[in-house]
Amino acid sequence: MGESQLHVFTWETGNRLMQSYYTSPEQVWLQRFDDFQANPRSAPSACSFLNDGQSQIHVFARGQNSHLYQTYYDGKEWLGWFDLSNGPLASAPCAVQYVNNGQYQLHVFMQGQDNHLYQMYYDGKEWLGWFDFGGHLLGSPSATAYEQEAFQPKNVAISSTEANTDGDEPMIAVHGQTLLVSWNMGTNDGAARIAWSNNSGDTWNIGTAEAPAGIPVGSDSSVTSDPTGTYPFHLSLLGSQGGEVFAAHSSNVSDWRRSVSGVKRVTNTSNGVDRPFISAHDDIVVVAWWDTTLLQILSARSENGGGSWHAPIPVSHNTTSQGYRWGSIPIVASSREVFVAWNDGRPASKSAPDGSIYIAQWDAQREQFDEWPVDSRYNDVSPELAALLNVHLGPAFARNPITGELYLAWQDNRFTERNKGPYDIVFTRWTPSNNKRWPAPVRVSEVSGAFNYFPWLSCAPNGRLDLVFYSRRLDPHNRHNDVFYTFSIDGGRTWSRALRITEQSFNPYDQNGQYIGLGDYICCASDNQYAYIVWGDTRVPPRVSPSLGQKWQALGHQWVGDKRIPPKISLSVNAYVWFARATPGIAERQPMP
Repeated sequence: MGESQLHVFTWETGNRLMQSYYTSPEQVWLQRFDDFQANPRSAPSACSFLNDGQSQIHVFARGQNSHLYQTYYDGKEWLGWFDLSNGPLASAPCAVQYVNNGQYQLHVFMQGQDNHLYQMYYDGKEWLGWFDFGGHLLGSPSATAYEQEAFQPKNVAISSTEANTDGDEPMIAVHGQTLLVSWNMGTNDGAARIAWSNNSGDTWNIGTAEAPAGIPVGSDSSVTSDPTGTYPFHLSLLGSQGGEVFAAHSSNVSDWRRSVSGVKRVTNTSNGVDRPFISAHDDIVVVAWWDTTLLQILSARSENGGGSWHAPIPVSHNTTSQGYRWGSIPIVASSREVFVAWNDGRPASKSAPDGSIYIAQWDAQREQFDEWPVDSRYNDVSPELAALLNVHLGPAFARNPITGELYLAWQDNRFTERNKGPYDIVFTRWTPSNNKRWPAPVRVSEVSGAFNYFPWLSCAPNGRLDLVFYSRRLDPHNRHNDVFYTFSIDGGRTWSRALRITEQSFNPYDQNGQYIGLGDYICCASDNQYAYIVWGDTRVPPRVSPSLGQKWQALGHQWVGDKRIPPKISLSVNAYVWFARATPGIAERQPMP
């Protein structure tokens, strides 16, 4: 067995470089025994390095000509000095061994003459660099290698061995330790699929939610919680017979039978409807949806926890041109403060040819909504990218319960190549003092050049803002999906580094290479401790047969941006609902004395 040693290198009077070391098991210091006959201009830096199986000690110092010099011990003798610079540097070096995907590397950092941070490294065969990292350094850098303990959230499949539990477009709501999830799937007897957990998502129970007798539902259901209301959970359902949107409530999360849920129809025409979303606060419940006949957003409102409903009213204007409306997400803050946001085919201004993100605010005095555009949105893609991904754009929308700020995010390619390139996630905020002015959107997805899409925002009671989205950043071919999560504790002014949620990337294409869908959104809900995340995923859950459940078919239309085109083929595929509970890594640092 070898001898464990601790080595110290010092820069001493007369520009001498000296070595001392402590040896075990003898447990003695051999002090200042070795003079390197060097003439350094700065303090040295040393590290051990495993070079092709050989244990070595490497010492680096800045020479009198400000070049970087190296000497190393190979277990028998010291070799060097070697001049590694191609020009002068401005500080003492720092060195560290780093294992990069199994390859042992030796990295050196120094301050350059321009006060930038510079790096070079040895990959076991040759030195590479210098690499300019920029910055405005005031002195020598310091570096270390660190093995981060895995903290990726555990993925839990909600879809199960029970029939008709596959699907997509999940929604989630949280109340205490209780979670409620709905998704785009109905049962054979016409009820909508739900699942609930009473232990913050550790285990799940599968259930159903019923519409009035004789009416099948299951598509595009939505859930929300109301911690201050009579009923902790509310649910909206989309009927399959045209023009039908229903709303229900539950006092115990699990029982959604029509006899106890107060389920009622909130629409009053046979017009086509799509994507109803629901929000509630203090027994004020609002459902908003796209009326595909009138080409506008409508909403219905209850002021007694869903016991009775007012007739639907317009949220957006009725226009015969540019009639695309998508993703009508309501937020109820009080009886007088209600907002709805959506993706609109109308441009934000006459000079902007593209559609826009719209928002409407409830005017309690006039009892109507006032709408205005927030910003243009750019979500067409090139034909090459359209062959990889054609998806709807729905905004993500949240409100800060402490400050009253509103937050919007959506997929957009203004920062890559407008209406051609892959999507970033862009973000903007509104404060009540800003009237109707929203700042220009900023990019919040870290990695550009890959598809980032289907964002969802939620805000915790303490004001923490959570954002989840699909991303293909880990696949150089831009095909496999992952879910990423990031959070902000200052209203979206700064964001945490995005955390990968999915334990494994998944393939959203069928055996013919056709994109299979996965619906139009993923979702998260927030409390002060966790972000609760649900998404559609093609990974087959444990013990589930790939053929089990009701397969859905993408028979409708495909989309290029906001343009509907007939499908090339009919696809029959399975998606499944997955869940993860993410812990925001908020660290409060104490100032240096």
